[in-house]
Amino acid sequence: MEIPLEADEVLNRIKKLQNDGSSISKKQVKQSDPDLMRSALFFFQAGSMH
Repeated sequence: MEIPLEADEVLNRIKKLQNDGSSISKKQVKQSDPDLMRSALFFFQAGSMH
Protein backbone atom coordinates (compact mmCIF):
# COMPACT_ATOMS: atom_id res chain seq x y z
CA MET A 1 0.00 0.00 0.00
CA GLU A 2 1.42 3.33 -1.03
CA ILE A 3 1.16 6.09 1.57
CA PRO A 4 0.89 9.51 -0.11
CA LEU A 5 2.27 11.61 2.77
CA GLU A 6 4.98 11.30 5.41
CA ALA A 7 4.01 11.49 9.09
CA ASP A 8 5.40 15.02 9.55
CA GLU A 9 3.43 16.27 6.53
CA VAL A 10 0.26 14.72 7.98
CA LEU A 11 0.81 16.60 11.24
CA ASN A 12 1.56 19.85 9.41
CA ARG A 13 -1.61 19.61 7.31
CA ILE A 14 -3.76 18.84 10.36
CA LYS A 15 -2.26 21.80 12.23
CA LYS A 16 -2.89 24.03 9.21
CA LEU A 17 -6.54 22.93 9.06
CA GLN A 18 -6.92 23.72 12.76
CA ASN A 19 -5.23 27.11 12.40
CA ASP A 20 -7.42 27.97 9.42
CA GLY A 21 -10.53 27.14 11.45
CA SER A 22 -11.46 24.17 9.26
CA SER A 23 -13.13 21.10 10.67
CA ILE A 24 -10.81 18.20 11.34
CA SER A 25 -13.57 15.63 11.71
CA LYS A 26 -12.87 12.39 9.88
CA LYS A 27 -15.79 12.90 7.52
CA GLN A 28 -14.75 16.44 6.53
CA VAL A 29 -11.08 15.55 6.06
CA LYS A 30 -11.97 12.42 4.07
CA GLN A 31 -14.06 14.54 1.68
CA SER A 32 -11.69 17.50 1.39
CA ASP A 33 -8.31 15.72 1.45
CA PRO A 34 -8.49 11.93 0.94
CA ASP A 35 -4.68 11.57 0.82
CA LEU A 36 -4.40 13.22 4.24
CA MET A 37 -7.03 10.88 5.68
CA ARG A 38 -5.38 7.75 4.21
CA SER A 39 -1.98 8.77 5.51
CA ALA A 40 -3.27 9.79 8.94
CA LEU A 41 -5.06 6.48 9.38
CA PHE A 42 -1.92 4.60 8.37
CA PHE A 43 0.44 6.43 10.72
CA PHE A 44 -1.80 7.01 13.70
CA GLN A 45 -4.16 4.04 13.82
CA ALA A 46 -4.95 2.96 17.39
CA GLY A 47 -2.56 5.61 18.73
CA SER A 48 0.61 3.85 17.57
CA MET A 49 3.08 5.21 15.07
CA HIS A 50 4.63 3.08 12.33
